[in-house]
Amino acid sequence: MAQHPPFEIILLRLPPLRSFLMAPKTDLQQNVVAEQIDPIELNAWKRGITPQAEIWNGRLAMLGLSIGMATLLIVRMFNNAA
Repeated sequence: MAQHPPFEIILLRLPPLRSFLMAPKTDLQQNVVAEQIDPIELNAWKRGITPQAEIWNGRLAMLGLSIGMATLLIVRMFNNAA
């Protein structure tokens, strides 16, 4: 059976992360201009498929998950105590 090299040696053979992050920009990437968005507009409640709706979707999903997990924890704590 062939022996595999230790895990540390495998990690040393990987290319450095900065080589992926510092990749040369393509023509399309060089022509893109990012616009500054007003924080009030970014947090606005907009309906439809918009970046603002996605932000609120994530916030409400985390709120629902947190409330659900807290409820489950409290119910199980008092259920085991009885």
